Amino acid sequence: MPIDDVLWLNISAACAVSINFLLIFLIITKSPKSLGSYKYLMIYINLFEFTYAILYCAEKPDLFTKDCAFFLIVNWRESIFPKFIACLLDLLFVGFFGISIAILALHFIYRFLSITNNRHLKSFDSWKIVLWFMIPLLNGVLFMITGGIILCADQETDRFMKENYQILLENTTSLDSLYYMGPFFWPKRDYPSDEIYFSWKGAGGSVIVMGLIVSF
Repeated sequence: MPIDDVLWLNISAACAVSINFLLIFLIITKSPKSLGSYKYLMIYINLFEFTYAILYCAEKPDLFTKDCAFFLIVNWRESIFPKFIACLLDLLFVGFFGISIAILALHFIYRFLSITNNRHLKSFDSWKIVLWFMIPLLNGVLFMITGGIILCADQETDRFMKENYQILLENTTSLDSLYYMGPFFWPKRDYPSDEIYFSWKGAGGSVIVMGLIVSF
């Protein structure tokens, strides 16, 4: 990643962390009591955005797309964290994307219940608000499971990376240094055959992800 891009990412992340920290402080100390449970929903959302910005700044995963492949990649050797932590953060980044979708849906659900004065709005004023807050977390876990198990790297994706990923072509790093995941729809069969076939593994993982997105 070019230095200018890294600099702008750091500046953007710093702004996101600062703004969300300020919003959380203002919500806790300055919000009127009339906000009710909406106060806790806003704190929940801002805490997520605050953590998301820190996670992205700490790891800066690389997005690589080419033809029928889409991968989220982290070079754990260049990370400030040990291998296990760096790979876990890459997996968490996928999960946080799933959480962001569900949080947006949860926000609109609350606003709809509030506008229509629906009786289910009272569930946000009791212990049941914890159940509402668990929904985005569950969605994030499902995204992590899909990415880490179904859409994980395999022999076909490794070969595709060796043939197409720029830093591997330039020999500036090795495949063993990369942890990545994502769908690959049309891989090649084992050498010496160059026959292309449809990957049900990539399609199945993508269907699960799209199903989770559509459900919210």
